[in-house]
Amino acid sequence: MEEFAAVRLAGRSGLGRPDLTQAMAGGRWLLHCRLGDLGAWEEPAEYELLVVDQALQPVWRLRPPPEPSHWEGTHGVADDLSLVALALPREVRLVDGGGQPVARFPYPTEDDSGYAAFSADGRHLEVQFPGRDEALTLDADGEVVARGPWSGLGEAGGCAFTADGRWLWAYVPHKGKGDELWLIDLATLTVADRRTLGSESQRVLPYRHPDGQALGLNLWAGHDAVIRWAQPADGRIELQPLPEPAVLRDIHPAGEEYLATPQQDQADQHPPLTRRRYPDGEVLERLPEWEWEADAGYLTGELLVAEVWRPDLPGRNRHMLLRRQPLGVLGWIRYPDGDGGLPGHFSSSREGRWLTVSDDAVECWGLAQSPSPMAGSR
Repeated sequence: MEEFAAVRLAGRSGLGRPDLTQAMAGGRWLLHCRLGDLGAWEEPAEYELLVVDQALQPVWRLRPPPEPSHWEGTHGVADDLSLVALALPREVRLVDGGGQPVARFPYPTEDDSGYAAFSADGRHLEVQFPGRDEALTLDADGEVVARGPWSGLGEAGGCAFTADGRWLWAYVPHKGKGDELWLIDLATLTVADRRTLGSESQRVLPYRHPDGQALGLNLWAGHDAVIRWAQPADGRIELQPLPEPAVLRDIHPAGEEYLATPQQDQADQHPPLTRRRYPDGEVLERLPEWEWEADAGYLTGELLVAEVWRPDLPGRNRHMLLRRQPLGVLGWIRYPDGDGGLPGHFSSSREGRWLTVSDDAVECWGLAQSPSPMAGSR
């Protein structure tokens, strides 16, 4: 198969682990970087939000409060860096670019009434107090012998600003009642509308549509995933139902289509990568012959980058260059080390560049030479 040489355009290390990268306006990227001991999952996790320019140089940074180990929060930063929406375990907290409080939007708390139960042998009592995100195990003398995380309100939240700065989208956990999507009016700092989504998620990834208003939500619960599209309309939320569960990978720069793969419990041995029409989800094309590992994205309007898993190759994971239409494989991406290995996992792509991330670094790449318009596929 043909190979396409990658050129390293920029790199940064010592950031912590970039758990998430999101493209922003003006060629910048938002990085969610996990700090400290990456293996200490029982302790609250420290994160730093970084906005970097095209050279991956930080232009803004903020540390949210530490997150309990059970919580997955995807924070949002306005394009002009004036506002930050923190999806915390008990509230959406709106702060300014320097971290000073602006507003709080507490989550529904009907199910946060506390909990107490004896162990099966009656020797210990497990207690969770309302308003606290941990459970205590007490012995017969009332001494605390163990502590653990408690997801009393839910396990995931997420935020995204509209491009014009008028609205904030907020995914809000509501355990036992079905999580909600809120549309927050930033002029009045009020919740203009809310809609129940009918499920509870363990991870939420928001994707802002290129129109700057609509929102795509990747909602994960275990191995199950579903996409929901939402659009603001006169201060109300319009939700678009989708025909089947799927995993959103990226939105085309023009906005008329998106990339998706099946959720894992519905995938066969070689799950297809699909191009789907926005917003109704109709499949335009599918490419079923590879095992799509983690992600795929639009490199340009007509080129795609994807990560695939190949058990017959050294390193097992490889990056591929694909043609959008007709959907097909153009060849492998070859990185400068020349041994077929990857500098990190594929994370995001835009305007001819893509990012790879590893445990403590992020790197930006481009193609040494674009493929010929007559390049073949298989």
